[in-house]
Amino acid sequence: MPSSPSILPSYRQATSRPHCLSVAAPYISPRRYPTLCLVSRTFWSIFAPRLWADIVRSATLARGYLDDIDWWFRFVEDTLPDVRLSTRRLVRVLDLRLLAPAHNSLIYLDISGLPGSISPLLASTDASGAAVDAVVLPDLRILGLRRKELDDATLVTLLRRYAPALWSLDVSDNPGLSDRVIQPLADLCFAHTSLRSHAHFQVEGSVVAAASTEGQPDVGGSSEHGPFYALRESELSGSFTHPDRYYVDAPLYEQPCEGTDSRPDGSLAARPDSADACVAALLEGGDMAADDLRSSLGLTHIHLSNTGISSVGLQKLIRLSNGHIEDLSCDSMRLLPPESTYRAWPPSVNLRGVLGAAHLFRPVLSSSLRVLRIHHSLVTNLPTLEMDGLSPLERIHVAETVVGPRVDAAFPQTFEPDMNPRLASLTLTCIPRRSAGTLADRLIAFLKLLSQQERSIQDAQHLAAAASSWRAPTFLRGLRHVRLEFDPDPIEDGLEGLDSLNAEELMNEATRFSFFDQWYGGGAPAEWSTDTRSFAPGQGHDVDDGDEYLTHECEWNGHWSSLRVWIGRPPAPRPCPPSSSTSRDTGAISILGNYRSLVLKKGVRTGAAPVTPAQRLAGVPADAAYIFHTAWTLAVLPPTRGDLLASPPPPLHRMRDVLGEVKKFRVQGREVYSELGRRGTVSPAPLGEPHYFWTGRLEVSL
Repeated sequence: MPSSPSILPSYRQATSRPHCLSVAAPYISPRRYPTLCLVSRTFWSIFAPRLWADIVRSATLARGYLDDIDWWFRFVEDTLPDVRLSTRRLVRVLDLRLLAPAHNSLIYLDISGLPGSISPLLASTDASGAAVDAVVLPDLRILGLRRKELDDATLVTLLRRYAPALWSLDVSDNPGLSDRVIQPLADLCFAHTSLRSHAHFQVEGSVVAAASTEGQPDVGGSSEHGPFYALRESELSGSFTHPDRYYVDAPLYEQPCEGTDSRPDGSLAARPDSADACVAALLEGGDMAADDLRSSLGLTHIHLSNTGISSVGLQKLIRLSNGHIEDLSCDSMRLLPPESTYRAWPPSVNLRGVLGAAHLFRPVLSSSLRVLRIHHSLVTNLPTLEMDGLSPLERIHVAETVVGPRVDAAFPQTFEPDMNPRLASLTLTCIPRRSAGTLADRLIAFLKLLSQQERSIQDAQHLAAAASSWRAPTFLRGLRHVRLEFDPDPIEDGLEGLDSLNAEELMNEATRFSFFDQWYGGGAPAEWSTDTRSFAPGQGHDVDDGDEYLTHECEWNGHWSSLRVWIGRPPAPRPCPPSSSTSRDTGAISILGNYRSLVLKKGVRTGAAPVTPAQRLAGVPADAAYIFHTAWTLAVLPPTRGDLLASPPPPLHRMRDVLGEVKKFRVQGREVYSELGRRGTVSPAPLGEPHYFWTGRLEVSL
């Protein structure tokens, strides 16, 4: 960083020789500075700045100790008023840590958005200048660092001093953080024992090592993806219909296997980490609550919203967590990292969301997860489109009508409540207020699934109570809190500044979006103008046009391994698609073709990793163990600009109000539910069908 002009030396300072006292000053005991300041003006000019720069440190050195707050009050009230202004201006540092030794037992610290550096947390010396090996706040367990302009290196340095004592970390709103921080964060913060085991295989499935290349040992993972895991499903685990899925875990009567630990049984809520919750716990529980807050086995609460961490980094974090995450927040994330090697899209186009990752939030991988705050695409499968030249409404329309069907073809599986009945709270973020129809329908469908889960738990409780005369087993409560966070309404925001336009004319059925006229033109659709040289070809080998696999080299923990990666089937000549093919079939064919083209023609050969359950449903063959995830994700965007903008936009008045649709569904369901309760012989009325009214807590944020 260039030096500021204010700290450059003057001409006289730059051309004159330093005074001999300036050379000797560092070797003189600071205890002598007050006396030396009285010798002459020259002595004062040299030693006074050293004496007053850090007044607390100077007082500590003079007295030998400084742990009395009374000294500070006497200094401020009695001594300081008599000191000349020119002398007071010499003070540069005011470090009062030695005056507050109780801060050493600080458990909760939130300096989010406060001015100043976090360097005191990283200090390697105490207020007296002595080197220290211990951390500044040894009892710190909850740390909030929102809006502190953190980068990867600074965060890693901080974590080296405080992990694994921290159990809650909030680094949201720090765009300087990237996927590169995920691996050191996991290594430093998460407990090394795993909560994943085969004990619940029949209900949840199990995690196994991914298949290796023939003749090669098992491949543990790759540096960009993390460990290679695959899910082994039981007869019912993959459909999430096992009758015991709502039971809390039974007590263990034997020690877990080496390297694993017993997971929470699912009956307890996540430990709250907000300031209000901590204050309330300390007021009610006293020393026991403080001991509970102080106990830590590693990071369990992590908040990464509005950072540079992408969906790829988030998924890697979950795989590396060993199942210990209880509270996770990561809402507005890029679908892929911004590195130039992923530039199959022009710089003006970007997608945000998390796609094809629903399996990562199942108990088999995230058994401790209780609270989740994430982009709505986990449930709706509709990413947020960012594209220059289009209005917010146009981007919403294109994301739903063009990108959405391709996402459904590439990642047919979305998150459902029964995927993880242990999850208690879910917040869906970045939800558009307007929809062409798909978004509103999928949110309502999710609310219906919540009602069905509630009914299934109720039925399971009744069956268990009727089948046993002993104490009934304890059941999970399921998802009981959902919060929908909406973006601003683009129609309301847009109409506020259109005073010169006729609103009725603007809402007329014939009125089209303004920007589409320049995008919908004749001529052949052009491919995205990207530089194919920006792609890293990876450590792959040449392939023939008829090959379905290629050999790819990947590195993991310093060792290189070979993977046999599926690159798609070669295109077969077809006069026309079968008349009975569905839109999903057509979309899957398009995705598979686009994926193969990206791998072979564009050279996108990064992100090689095991095939996910969503990709199996999309048509990846059962004998394919690995796939290039980067190319597969890039394939959700059409290969040409014309394909992306091929769907004519609807008039404004046909864009549905998503919030209004959700409210309408809730009101109608409540009315039917109440009416059934009044007319029926059972009170309250049965849950689920036909009203689908969910009795949990639904919140809306605008």
